[in-house]
Amino acid sequence: MENKPTLNRQEAIRRITMGDRDLANADLSNAGMSGVYLLGTDLRGANLNGADLSGAELRRADLRGADLRGANLSNADLRAARYDQDTQWPDGFDPLDAGAVLQP
Repeated sequence: MENKPTLNRQEAIRRITMGDRDLANADLSNAGMSGVYLLGTDLRGANLNGADLSGAELRRADLRGADLRGANLSNADLRAARYDQDTQWPDGFDPLDAGAVLQP
């Protein structure tokens, strides 16, 4: 992944609203995104620390290097979402049980 500048929250929310699927390096920390549709979205390196992603559609999303510590992932669909050893998950969350796929 190229080293992109951090995408600020306002721009990231605008992109989500417009259906843009490139949110790499976005700062969405503590964002309320319950039920948001992020199918196949590039969230590599995104800061989702503390975000409410309950019920979010994250199938096939790229979560490599994303920070999801403290995020609410209850009822989120993570089937086939990709992650790597740098992805940070909420305490006690098992991405494999949620259907996510570990990639090198």
